Amino acid sequence: MIDRITQANILERELIKAVYDYIEYAEYRQAVADLYAGKWNKDIIKTIALKGNYNGAVLRNTYRKYVRKIGFEAAVFWDAVVKVFIIQGVWRFDLIKVIEHKDFIEAIRKTNEPEWTNEPEWTKVGLVGTDWRILKRMCDEFCEYMDELEKEEEWCEKHTD
Repeated sequence: MIDRITQANILERELIKAVYDYIEYAEYRQAVADLYAGKWNKDIIKTIALKGNYNGAVLRNTYRKYVRKIGFEAAVFWDAVVKVFIIQGVWRFDLIKVIEHKDFIEAIRKTNEPEWTNEPEWTKVGLVGTDWRILKRMCDEFCEYMDELEKEEEWCEKHTD
């Protein structure tokens, strides 16, 4: 088993992708600045919503790969989330009220995969965060969904020639 410190380092490197690997990070930062300057349009809202969706994907994929598949400790995952998403400012608590606006709700709704989620919660979590209990439940639900897809894919591969 990999020790907790090594697990934490690996998870932090993986989660930091929410900051540095996002292709449109400069556009996102500009959109947030424009929002606070009083500008409000669909492009700004879309840019912010897409960043939240990306952050949510980083969270659920990191959890699935390291906690569910490799067996890292869930508590270490949460510690890494706090360190990266809160301390690095990925989660923007100042957007909590903003994302409840009807334009944001519509933009967020459009960023989600309807096949495995009925609500746009991943985008909201990616933008403004949540508590551990909710994040763990969402990650576990995602993992269960993905595990079922893998089983179906394996079955199809065995039964098709």
